[in-house]
Amino acid sequence: MAIEGFRALDFTTYHRDELPQLLAVGRGALSAKALGTLGSLAFRMPDGAAFTYQPSGKDLTLREGDAEAETVITLERESWEGLVHDY
Repeated sequence: MAIEGFRALDFTTYHRDELPQLLAVGRGALSAKALGTLGSLAFRMPDGAAFTYQPSGKDLTLREGDAEAETVITLERESWEGLVHDY
């Protein structure tokens, strides 16, 4: 179920297709700055699908899985969608 007024997002498709495009046009630098010294952060869905956001200098690297993440946050899809639509 999509959040009213926003399009529905698929967690895996978003991370494999949409987010890499956003990172390539400069959003990676903004994200890396926001993460600062916090280290790597992963978002995981209840079904186990996960992606890790790793600051790498002045950019952000995105990795599938959460084995190397320093912090892992498990969210329901609707909560994750809300986060994406907020940003």
